[in-house]
Amino acid sequence: ASFTNPSGIIAYIDAPEQKITLPVNAKGLPIPLITVGQYNPELTQISYIGTNYSELGRKIATESNTILGGRGSLSIVNTSSGNNPNYSTLMNSLINSLESYTGITTDISDFTPGQNSLPVEETMKKKLLSRTVDLIICLTTEDTIRAAQIISDSGNMKKTKLIGFGEGETADMYLDKGTITELLSIDPEKIGETAMQELFEYIRYGYANSYITADVRVRKAAVK
Repeated sequence: ASFTNPSGIIAYIDAPEQKITLPVNAKGLPIPLITVGQYNPELTQISYIGTNYSELGRKIATESNTILGGRGSLSIVNTSSGNNPNYSTLMNSLINSLESYTGITTDISDFTPGQNSLPVEETMKKKLLSRTVDLIICLTTEDTIRAAQIISDSGNMKKTKLIGFGEGETADMYLDKGTITELLSIDPEKIGETAMQELFEYIRYGYANSYITADVRVRKAAVK
């Protein structure tokens, strides 16, 4: 990006441990940098627009309680190896928030790498079909689609509700079919709009908001 000599750069960071050299213009001066995605504390950025994972966990817990009407059983699908601090924050916040709903029984379906030799899809299908729960919670797009496929293919899980996270054509299809009860995501259009606003704010006035929390979008399946 430095070679194009822009007035500013908006960069998506997909891993916080990435080593990134601060971009400079033709005169060797730092180019204003706004980042989205994962937060990199080592990077000099004028603004970061990202997710408050603690708040997201509380939001999912609230939605779960609403769907279950304060009573029932749920299973949280976990496929993280534990190396992602954001995922750990989300999981801890969700579990702690669910504990306040005494009428809800919570189980964690662990499918982390190394637990067994079978593919995640097979182990997830076997475990989800082995017991009956009222609600399944998935915290990634991949897990959401896997769980939706299992529910869709099983005749015994038609009444099982599913809260998913993420977006994409496949997830949208399952939401439209009603297989996914609710789909939460971080509003990408709002992030882009906010990033542009902060960049022009910095160019115009010399400052920008250093940290901005992205909005969580909740979409619900149509009642049939």
